[in-house]
Amino acid sequence: MSDADVSDLIWYHQSISDKMRERGWHIELHYDDLGRCSIELFDVTKHGEVRKHPAITFGFEPLSYKALAMPDGGVMNVDFKPRRRPWSVSGKRAAATGTWSSFDKARIAFEETIEATL
Repeated sequence: MSDADVSDLIWYHQSISDKMRERGWHIELHYDDLGRCSIELFDVTKHGEVRKHPAITFGFEPLSYKALAMPDGGVMNVDFKPRRRPWSVSGKRAAATGTWSSFDKARIAFEETIEATL
């Protein structure tokens, strides 16, 4: 099981937000009722517009599940199970894309990816 949880990612977002903005990134924090949380870094154009898709994402997704299509056209999530590797780093500019069981290992990969893009 994970050594950390969504509160660690929220705290980490707060601790790096100013630094990321100073480096020219647009930073966002997203979370939902399934316990998923992510920090997303977006490139900003020379005209100051934020790109549509994140360049790098650092995420926490504690549960895996199956999505079932319902007869009414809706979707129902079922068969929830804890993930062994809930931490992830991904994106078009991610040098180290993957999943980790440890917050610290994923954080290091995220920070290395940021440094590699500067």
